[in-house]
Amino acid sequence: MRSGILKIVLQLCLVAWAVMSVYQCGKSDNSDTVAAVGDRLLTADEFQWAYELAPRSVTQLGSDSARLVVLQRLINRSLLAQEGIKKGYDQDSSFRKILNYYRDKAITRELYMKHVRDSIRISDTDFEWAYEKYRTTLFVQNFRTATKEEAVRIRNGELQIPHTPINAFTKTRRLESYGPVDVVRWNVINEEIEDLLYRLPLLEYSEPVFDGKQYHVFRIVEKETEALPRESDFIAVKPTLESVLRKRKEHQKAFQFVRKTMVPQNLVIRAKTLNALTDRFWEFFRNSDESLPRGQEFREIQSLLTDDNLLKMELASFTDGSFKVSDYLFYYRLNPISINHASQAAVRKGIQNAAATYIRDIVFARIGKDEGLDRRSSVAQETLEWSDKLLAAKVKKELLKDITSMTTDSSLYRDFYLDSLDRYISGLRKNTDITINKRLLSEIPVSDDGMNRKIDFFATYIQ
Repeated sequence: MRSGILKIVLQLCLVAWAVMSVYQCGKSDNSDTVAAVGDRLLTADEFQWAYELAPRSVTQLGSDSARLVVLQRLINRSLLAQEGIKKGYDQDSSFRKILNYYRDKAITRELYMKHVRDSIRISDTDFEWAYEKYRTTLFVQNFRTATKEEAVRIRNGELQIPHTPINAFTKTRRLESYGPVDVVRWNVINEEIEDLLYRLPLLEYSEPVFDGKQYHVFRIVEKETEALPRESDFIAVKPTLESVLRKRKEHQKAFQFVRKTMVPQNLVIRAKTLNALTDRFWEFFRNSDESLPRGQEFREIQSLLTDDNLLKMELASFTDGSFKVSDYLFYYRLNPISINHASQAAVRKGIQNAAATYIRDIVFARIGKDEGLDRRSSVAQETLEWSDKLLAAKVKKELLKDITSMTTDSSLYRDFYLDSLDRYISGLRKNTDITINKRLLSEIPVSDDGMNRKIDFFATYIQ
């Protein structure tokens, strides 16, 4: 059981860590303040981030107008958040728990930056080898078989079977002397297979390679290499080479770091609890509409889990602690990892994988705190921004409650709500000192002006 769970954890960790966005905030000081809303200083970093997340309907308004709209939205959010503090919403235990979750996510990002991304170095040898592969096209035969014995016979020339495409992405070409072969270029197949093929002598069979399901034997039948390169040719493609090499090294380094971190945790999933939780989830998925919005899906699932005894059951144990069903629901609400619900077995596997991911994040946040990463200004800044978002949302939610109590006609809710929210914010503006640094606002670089996007989603969850 443990070896199976360990495999799950390591597979999940190949994604670096759960949807990672590289967003580093600078130190907040007056020189970096684009607006002051009472005592709250809105920084250029916050504005950049908000601009990147703004809908196209806003960013296409034109630079000056779009910038002002984005900033006014930030100001409104800050006003509502400050009102939330006055109402004491920031003292609510549920608010604190959710805010701590987002703070831990910021700490985890800093841990990734420290141990993985910032430690990546690309040598001249790396560039040279990548460029050599970039310039060379291979024509490859792939012989696939279910048994190692047959693969060895193919390797020794004792058995002949037809060529099979390596994967769905490789192109096939028919050569007169060899029939169909795969056309392999740099960065189109698995890195380990790629290195093997580019090092394989012409017309020699490779040793059998097991992909987890079947065995492969490869043979290079032809090669095409571009003419002797000029320095200008290398310089032109170097950014592309560097991007791919960096992502590959990050992938490897992340796997190594997570293995080193998670193996000692001795993660164990409790089968009895997992089965009980699977039954409840399956009850929902079996009868649900696949197009159900994520938020509604969570509410529906939560409504099935009203058994306090089940909520208190331990779903997993690990060296640093315990993970209950109630913990799973909390993390699922904030980070709803998709679950394949084609079958009950698939649901069970999905819950198991998601739990491993949530526990991984808990462990990483703890390590980050041990290393003092929670004291970084970027973590404090991002925590403040999440506080604003959560408090503003709470104030708007309470305002909506007031609106729904004023009329039974649901068709009027939206108009009443928007009108009340507009008047509410106008009142807050009148009672708050607001200053805008127009010069800085016009100078902040954004992606629409040619700056690289601040959002760098390089990883996704794997189920």
